[in-house]
Amino acid sequence: MFLLVVASVGILVAFLPTMAQLRPDTVTLGLLLHAVAATAGRLLAGRHGDAHGHHGWLLFGWVATAVGFIPLLTDLHPVLILAALALAGTAFGAAQSASLALMMRDTRSTDLPAVSALWNATYDLGLGLGPLVFGVAVARATGAARAARGADVPIVLDADVVIAGSGAGGGVIAAYLARAGRSVVVVEAGPFVPEPAMP
Repeated sequence: MFLLVVASVGILVAFLPTMAQLRPDTVTLGLLLHAVAATAGRLLAGRHGDAHGHHGWLLFGWVATAVGFIPLLTDLHPVLILAALALAGTAFGAAQSASLALMMRDTRSTDLPAVSALWNATYDLGLGLGPLVFGVAVARATGAARAARGADVPIVLDADVVIAGSGAGGGVIAAYLARAGRSVVVVEAGPFVPEPAMP
């Protein structure tokens, strides 16, 4: 169960910065909130779990970490995205604390180093494997979607001039050449940015 929690956090941390619909400052603040909340979640789950048991915190961590996927799947207001990331961070910290405590609770003292090594290996494996598996799945799904709509078919353009990029230089030159009667094509390499997301 802890491996799934860590894998999902690995996916979140790796792919959240690539989400075009999110402003960079929202991503930065969200990842900071996630990390700070994880620390608070470890403290809260450790203190409460030592007195009342850790199983509930592990379940909370497993379920509530899924809330962190909301920014990857929806287009919510930035405040709601930040709240989702803070809750997911708290859940992640709680899962860290509870899983380690439960693993060590019934372990002989001579086996504690092995249990600690196993917990750390699970943590590292999840953080690396989660984004890898998710990235491969997204790449395959995207490739299949492109092939289905014919996006891999070469496009032949008939133009007098092809300009790479519509930045300050490319846009001005394209406008002058078009006014001069030239056939102009401007090619962009970046991701599509919908109009509401433009500054």
